[in-house]
Amino acid sequence: MRVELVIRSAVGAALIVIGAATAEARAQDAAKKPDAPEPAVFEMKDGARLIGPVDIERVKIKTAYGMLEVPVREIFSVRFGRRCDPALVARVEKLVGQLGDGDFTVRNEATDALVEEGVAARPELEKALESTDLEVKSRARKILDRIAKKLSEDDATDALEYDEILTSQFPIKGCVEIESFRVTTKYGPLEVKKGDVVRIQFHEPDRIQKTIQVPASACAQGAWKDTGIRIKKGQVLKISASGTISVPNYGITVGPDGQPGNTWMANFPIGSLVGQIGADGSAFQLGADSEHIAEKDGNLLLGVAAPNRGNTGTFKVKVEIEAGED
Repeated sequence: MRVELVIRSAVGAALIVIGAATAEARAQDAAKKPDAPEPAVFEMKDGARLIGPVDIERVKIKTAYGMLEVPVREIFSVRFGRRCDPALVARVEKLVGQLGDGDFTVRNEATDALVEEGVAARPELEKALESTDLEVKSRARKILDRIAKKLSEDDATDALEYDEILTSQFPIKGCVEIESFRVTTKYGPLEVKKGDVVRIQFHEPDRIQKTIQVPASACAQGAWKDTGIRIKKGQVLKISASGTISVPNYGITVGPDGQPGNTWMANFPIGSLVGQIGADGSAFQLGADSEHIAEKDGNLLLGVAAPNRGNTGTFKVKVEIEAGED
C-alpha cells in the first residue's frame, strides 16, 4: 500500500512538472512576434516605385495548361504583359477593324496606333492577314513588319505579351488572375491596380541567369539595350557572349571582343560588347568573356561600341549575376 502511494505521488509530481513546462512553452510561443512580411517593390507605369508588404499568400495565373496557384514565398518577381489587359485588347480589336474604314484618315490613324501598341497587337494583326478585305490584309502585313523592325531596334525587345511569374524553379507565363493589390506603405495602405503596374519584385534571387540578344544597332551612345535586369552594388556580373556584327562604316565584321587597335568611345575596340549600369552610369568593357563587380545599383544596359550606320548582326549574351561578398 505504501509503495502504491509513493508511485502515485511520483506520477502526480511528474505530471505537474510536465504541465508547468508545457504552459511555459506556450507562454514563450505566444510572446514570440510573427515575422514581418517581406516588403515587395512595385514598379509603376508612370515611373514611380511603391514599397511595402502585400496581403496575399498566393498568386493565381491562368496558363495555356490550366490555372496555377503559386505561393508568394516561391516567387521572385511578376512582370505584367499587355495582352492580359481587357481594355487594351478591346482597343486593339477596334483599331484593327478601322484598317478597313472608308475614311483614309481613320485608316492611317489606326495604322499608327497599332504600331505603337507593338506586341500587344500581334495576335489580332495575324488574324487580319486572313481577311478577305485586301486593304486590311495589306495594312496588317505592313504594321507587323514595322513592329518587328521596331522591336529589333528598341530597348524594349523583351517586351512581354503575357504576364510572367519568375519562381525559384522556372518562369510561368499566362494571365495573373487578380485585379488589384493591397500594399501597406509607410504612408498607409494603398489599393494598387494591376493595370498600373509594370513589375513586382517579391524576393531577390541569389543568382540570376538570362540570355539577351543585343542587335548591332544597339549603339552604346544613346541606343543601349536595357536587359531589364536590376543589379545591385557589389554583385558580380559574369558575361559570356558569341555572334558577329558588321560595321559597314569601318568595313569590318567582328565578334564581341571587337577589333583590337581600332577604338571608339572611351577607347573601346570598335564593335566590341560594352555594358553600363543605369542611364547615368559609366560604360565598361565586356567582350566575349568577362567579370565585373557592380559599383552602383541600376538596370544593366548592353551595347555595341560602334556608331549605327546600317550595322547588322547580333550578339547572343549570357548574363549571370551572383550576390557579392558581404
